[in-house]
Amino acid sequence: MIRLRFAPSPTGLLHLGNVRTAVFNWLYARKHNGKFILRIEDTDLARSEERFVEGIKKDLEWLGLQWDEIYFQSQRFDIYREYARKLIEMGRAYYCTCTREEIEARQKNNPNVQFGIKYDRHCRGNTVEPKGKNYVIRFDIGDFDHIEYEDKVKGKVVVPFSDLDDLVIMKGDGSPTYNFAVVIDDHLMGITHVIRGDDHLTNTAKQILIYKALGFDTPIFAHLPLILNKNKAPLSKREGSINIEYYRKQGYIPDGIINYLARLGWSHGDKEIFTIEELINLFDIDEINKSNAVFDDQKMLWVNSEHLKMFSPEKFLKYYKIFLEENQLEDTLTDEFIKNAFEVYKTRINTLWDFYNSTRMYTKEIIDIDPSFEVEKMIDNAVKNCFKDLINQIDDIISKNHEEGESIIRSIPEKYGIKLKQFGPPLRIVLTNSKVSPGLIDVIKLLGKEKTIKRVSKYLN
Repeated sequence: MIRLRFAPSPTGLLHLGNVRTAVFNWLYARKHNGKFILRIEDTDLARSEERFVEGIKKDLEWLGLQWDEIYFQSQRFDIYREYARKLIEMGRAYYCTCTREEIEARQKNNPNVQFGIKYDRHCRGNTVEPKGKNYVIRFDIGDFDHIEYEDKVKGKVVVPFSDLDDLVIMKGDGSPTYNFAVVIDDHLMGITHVIRGDDHLTNTAKQILIYKALGFDTPIFAHLPLILNKNKAPLSKREGSINIEYYRKQGYIPDGIINYLARLGWSHGDKEIFTIEELINLFDIDEINKSNAVFDDQKMLWVNSEHLKMFSPEKFLKYYKIFLEENQLEDTLTDEFIKNAFEVYKTRINTLWDFYNSTRMYTKEIIDIDPSFEVEKMIDNAVKNCFKDLINQIDDIISKNHEEGESIIRSIPEKYGIKLKQFGPPLRIVLTNSKVSPGLIDVIKLLGKEKTIKRVSKYLN
């Protein structure tokens, strides 16, 4: 069975790069009816926080990236120690008591060693646990010219021996290092494919050496290209660290985010908009691009707007309520009104904030009109007569279907010898305090009889 994992560290909230990795792993697992594993890599006990664990789980659940199994590395320390002892017994690991100062001093005095890069193997072969001394356990990588492996995205990857050294696998506090823990976990959890960022290319070489030493099968690797900004430079810390909580509060929806991130490094022809089902069916790691992806916030906004148009009113209401809760907003509009308003506004909004701001006028009986519109100058006696006629026919306008109600509105100015363009603009401003809005029939039906009459009557005296 295909088994993939997403393995975040709970030292912060999920940002765009994290989530793209999660999306690719989740899509591939679902495509092949496999398992998507969530592994919380919380071995850094000083920096890991429970609030970030909960934040990661909340973000994934909101996105719909539901995991099948969950593991915490902090609960598996005994397992890592057992495999470290096994490597020592095999002669592939050793105890090291060297301090950082001792290592640096020897490097300074050795012209053949590049300072600060390699451990000089001073303790190599030490398989007796030191008593009364602090120590770490190092993995003996052996002696070779280079290591090469096949990557599904990068092709053949060659890492020279000079880029590696006898890496620490167990720290002085008894916790495992990243490169060691992931090998043990990926093996025991049956991980078949590892999809992650290409900043792990050298780490993968180190991990393959541990896989081989322990006689484990290596998974299939696929390293994702970088995400660049619009200037084709690496995302700055500010750009790259924008987290999913931020986008949730900004009114983005899961379908839009997943669609956009899936297209950052993967493509299927020229198609831009995909449903989640389409992504699952079409996604393949063989189609991941080798070239770096470019993050474009305006394109992400457009993708979000396209997915909002595809939402059913019920699905919209679900995520709109989450949005209100996230931003601690109250909305007096009923669920039924929100669903009806969404059908009117869905082609006019990019985010849930757009919907929220557009519908505030429906929560008030009377609204203040922007003086710069000078609407009073637009309302002559003929327009006033149209307003009175509108009030007299309001029941029919609201109760009739869309086409019939619109026909009534269009017929009103003809009775008083004026054109619709003389009647429509002031009516729109009076009803919405805007020169731009959905169709007048839609606005009136959403406002209802009482609010419409009150707003129009204000200009009849």
